[in-house]
Amino acid sequence: YNMNIGIVGLGLIGGSLGRCITAKTDNIVYATDISEQALKTGKLLSAFKHQLNFDNANELDIIFLSLILRIIVKLLNE
Repeated sequence: YNMNIGIVGLGLIGGSLGRCITAKTDNIVYATDISEQALKTGKLLSAFKHQLNFDNANELDIIFLSLILRIIVKLLNE
């Protein structure tokens, strides 16, 4: 069973996670970041296949929030 995996945040942890999942499994990785440079770098390093957005988020089986903890808390409170 191939999973659709989302990663929010393509910094050191999110980017590494995406690269590992892409390299070691047949799962499809979707990712997003507020930084266009992080998205470009992530795409070049094969950290994800598709950019994550509101239109395709419902296709995901799991989402990893690779963000600073205070940002996660802020998002959950909104």
